[in-house]
Amino acid sequence: METRNERDGSLGQESTKTLFQEIHRLCHVEGLYPLGWIERTECPCCGASRFQEAFKKLGIRHSRCAECDYVCVDPYPPPQVMEVLYSGDYYTRMREFYELPRLRDQGIGSAYSAPVELLDALIAKGTGGRESGAWLDVGGGLGAFASLVSRRAPGWNVSLNEMNVKSIEIARDLLKLDVLPEDSAVLRAEGREFDVVSSIAVLEHVVDPVAFVSDYAALLKPGGLLITVVPHFTRLNVHVSKASNSNVVPPFHLSLFGADNLERLLRRTELFSGFETMQGGGASFTLIDHAEHWMYWDSLLPDADHAEIRTVRTEEYPLPLNIVLNALSLAVPVTSEYFAATDGMAHLAICATRKNVTPFGK
Repeated sequence: METRNERDGSLGQESTKTLFQEIHRLCHVEGLYPLGWIERTECPCCGASRFQEAFKKLGIRHSRCAECDYVCVDPYPPPQVMEVLYSGDYYTRMREFYELPRLRDQGIGSAYSAPVELLDALIAKGTGGRESGAWLDVGGGLGAFASLVSRRAPGWNVSLNEMNVKSIEIARDLLKLDVLPEDSAVLRAEGREFDVVSSIAVLEHVVDPVAFVSDYAALLKPGGLLITVVPHFTRLNVHVSKASNSNVVPPFHLSLFGADNLERLLRRTELFSGFETMQGGGASFTLIDHAEHWMYWDSLLPDADHAEIRTVRTEEYPLPLNIVLNALSLAVPVTSEYFAATDGMAHLAICATRKNVTPFGK
């Protein structure tokens, strides 16, 4: 029989049932948060050291850069905790029960991590009408996006760069993809070069996004294109939604980017000569996030009987909060298009062109 502490979400058995329980167990119980976790000393986007505490979610602190509004988990997990997180129940079950059946049985489109319309626009931008080229998709999991690129641009040589052994097996066997399991340094030493390097819903998980971008940009041919897609944490998310925004999933999402600070991060590498941003999906901000409501909900991990992702109420709202949320929900349908247009959409993409000449020392 399982026993649950309603405040910390811990279970009296080995496996976990929900996302928040998984995070509590791996971060607070086994990961000893914040003992041994690493403090940010500098904003990776703008280089400033003026961090302010922004909010906490699941007991994990987030800091905001006072210069550029970049928000991050601070302190962030050490490598040993990161390794356990990405081999835990959440990612294992998501691959086995949610992503894989959709790739195999329901059509690859159901496994995309961004709207297909946005992904198609990015593929068109990357190929630029050329019939052939070399495309590397980094951290692409089971290979849904890499497979889409292969189908949209059949003359291109598309490779998936992925480290997870199970994901590599599925991408090769099910989608027939060319998978490169080596890191960027090894690929560079092998003399690999690409016309396009993409990362879809990856950069928000990376401890050092500047190093990540720099390392993979080094694999681009001069004039090549770096394509990055992240969850969009808009200005209203930073200053109003805070922990209630669904993109805040610590410590899986270590960085929360807006359009301006994401471009600043790429400019800071001094590797790119031009930038173009795109957005997709619905509004990132919703009026409901005026009220702090996230702690009343959790997400059930997929299993063999329920492959879909299910959000569940863990306890009833207090009456005053319930009244506020009901009132705000009435305005959501008539304001979502306005917020999408004025504040931003849920998915943010940036295309950065590699300089023809490498800066000194890079």
